Amino acid sequence: MTQHSNHQVADEKQYEERLRRRLKLLKKEFDAGNVVLNADLKVIDSLKAVRYGADGEVDLNTVDGLVRSLALAVEGIHYREETKKIISLQDLQRGYFQNIESLFGSLYEDMKRARVAPFQVGTGVSRDPEGMRIFSKAIPDVLAWAENLWKEAHEIAHTHAEDLDGLKGVFGGETFPQGYKNIVSCTGIYIDTNILPDPFLRSKIVLTGADRAMAVRTLVTNALSLLHYKEAALAELEVPIVAIIPDLLFLDRYMYRQVKSAAAEDTLSHLKTIFGIQFANLEEAQHFTGKLETPADVVRRVVDPSRLIFDLDDRAPVESQIENYIATYLKPSGYQMGAGQAVLLSTIGRMSQANDLLFRSARLRGVPIIDAPTSWQYFNWKLSYGSERHDPEMHFRLHMTKALQSAASGEMEWLGAVPVKVLVEMRKHDVLPELRSILSSGVKELIDLRPDNFYRTSDQVVDNMQKAFDEHRKKLSALTGKKWRFAGVELASCIVKGAVQVASACGVPVVSLVNVALDQAVDVPKMKQIPGRIRALRHETKELRSSAVGMLFQVAQNPKSRR
Repeated sequence: MTQHSNHQVADEKQYEERLRRRLKLLKKEFDAGNVVLNADLKVIDSLKAVRYGADGEVDLNTVDGLVRSLALAVEGIHYREETKKIISLQDLQRGYFQNIESLFGSLYEDMKRARVAPFQVGTGVSRDPEGMRIFSKAIPDVLAWAENLWKEAHEIAHTHAEDLDGLKGVFGGETFPQGYKNIVSCTGIYIDTNILPDPFLRSKIVLTGADRAMAVRTLVTNALSLLHYKEAALAELEVPIVAIIPDLLFLDRYMYRQVKSAAAEDTLSHLKTIFGIQFANLEEAQHFTGKLETPADVVRRVVDPSRLIFDLDDRAPVESQIENYIATYLKPSGYQMGAGQAVLLSTIGRMSQANDLLFRSARLRGVPIIDAPTSWQYFNWKLSYGSERHDPEMHFRLHMTKALQSAASGEMEWLGAVPVKVLVEMRKHDVLPELRSILSSGVKELIDLRPDNFYRTSDQVVDNMQKAFDEHRKKLSALTGKKWRFAGVELASCIVKGAVQVASACGVPVVSLVNVALDQAVDVPKMKQIPGRIRALRHETKELRSSAVGMLFQVAQNPKSRR
């Protein structure tokens, strides 16, 4: 017998052993009443055909593909449940925050007493020699702790988060929510769980960089920003208000390759728009941008200056923005490059950020939540490039983004300044369903777009969404007379004004939108196949819902502009 044949026999034996284990598990779950099948399913006949041999074991020749698939699915569900039993999400979160509080709790209390933001404290510490000595020494230990924790627990954390009930918002667009406002206070009435990333993993390149002052400032800012969400994360609730879930981008090589592959395609699309040149690959783009040594060289080659953006709030000339980007972000990290390559690096970073958020939201079954206007702009560009790249001759636009504004004031209104203690009390008393019923048309209605909307024009969809938020505004006005108070706070005082934006795809199911990002790396349906699939879905069920691709909540008159 050849070596190849020996391997083949061994593989078949291993498969049979795994199959027998799955079948035993399937029977156990059936006996426990955990598997319930509709009477008209074909797999029922297949299950009836399974026979046992004289040795008391299942005769695998009587087990067809339907039964094998069912056994595999039950095994997967069983594995997920067993994984979640290792440690509860709340215990995992509690241990995480206790460790951070043990190191930074005293500094956090000082920050609250001084009524300043985490970034201000981080900046102050980084300018103090003693603070630099203490916290610079702590960086390796904190980073090692975070990496080791999530290497062991990231699968558990993700499994818990994926299986959470309710509407989930997945935060992205920057390292972590900054301290100028609490993202949970802004969205907690409408979103059941805000999923936030681990900021230490995201900041590794800075924490280990040559600029020690920037590293210390980043460490302290991250830690204090995290503690800002401790109360919400550790509240004794069945569905958490906040969960810290690490990015797989830093823990899984396959996910890293997927994000980078998708980001490379979007970078080439963005550079084509900026310079009017179609690059075949990043190497060609690097060769071109490498010749643009000064900001003036870049500007001379730009054909669409509206796409060359570093910060939407920066009104300085583009040349100055490029110089500022190099001085602020590249030189402190040890990068030495010309203006053209700085533009390339910035674009790769922005598109990686957008794709990472889209992938994470799909994995965690949530809606992307972005708090930074510049990141929001790049996220929307990423979506439009995906639609154009997959079928540039489509006669309708799949991607649509719209700022929803109140006609009366030019600003949308929503319950966006709700203290965490109020949210916790409302959850414990289970009043959110009643409140959401009173508000009638809110965020949930906006992100639930039926497939029936697919063939409507973008303008019609926007009108429908606008009407929903106008109705929501009226309901908020009526709420002021209800005098609801929680934790000593009148709910009507929590109404804020600002911009609410929704990135949508006019009814395309979210799975198809995710496929736009995945298409570069895996075999998935092409965009041109979507219309037929939508028709089939509409015939199968009228109850199918799909999610908005992303949402932006921007409160007017923030203490400081946000990138």
